[in-house]
Amino acid sequence: MKITVDLPDDVAQRPDPGREALEALAIEGYRSGALTHYEASQLLHVSRLEFDALLKSRKVDDHAYDGRGSRTGPRDA
Repeated sequence: MKITVDLPDDVAQRPDPGREALEALAIEGYRSGALTHYEASQLLHVSRLEFDALLKSRKVDDHAYDGRGSRTGPRDA
């Protein structure tokens, strides 16, 4: 599936605005529980370890996991 997004000119001038938008979508989807860790990494076409590194670089905590390493949130209900 392809999705087209119109970006404001100031945002479109960034080095890779499409990638920035996709990363923001994947991270927020994961953070909110709308996407699993696996789904978010697949959306970005990266390994799960690379997605972990991205989360760490963006200072996203492991709050989406419970103490056993399992996801918690709306999709687990």
